[in-house]
Amino acid sequence: EDMLDVKLYELSHEYFDKEGKDPFYSKANYGLTMAQGEYAGFFSGGDYYTKDYLQKMIDCLKRDDASFVYCNFKSHYGQNAECDAAIEQGHITSGSFIVRIPMVRKLKGFPINGMGDFQFANEVKNKGYKMVKVEETLYVHK
Repeated sequence: EDMLDVKLYELSHEYFDKEGKDPFYSKANYGLTMAQGEYAGFFSGGDYYTKDYLQKMIDCLKRDDASFVYCNFKSHYGQNAECDAAIEQGHITSGSFIVRIPMVRKLKGFPINGMGDFQFANEVKNKGYKMVKVEETLYVHK
């Protein structure tokens, strides 16, 4: 297919540290303290993104004046069985959404305990920020 294979670098760590905190979002929150742009998104090495992933996601944020955009994605579990996924099925990964940085800062960053991505999406929704969806599969989570 028309996908990009992102292999920027590999970050090795246990998923949760000794206190049950997600080191990925701890590092993301630290990075956001230095960010100077309007948007934040995360790319994971080994995952696949369509070549127009960023363009479609940012266009959707701008067109709908939203704070959070997400897309359909495919996810591989266990024996490499592929399934379709999105927030509506209760599944989200950091690679399946892009956010406006000012909103993340108002929410005091990403949650670092538990399932940070899903908790963050729920907080965005519960606080009344506008969330929109790109109705295409733009990302494959490995």
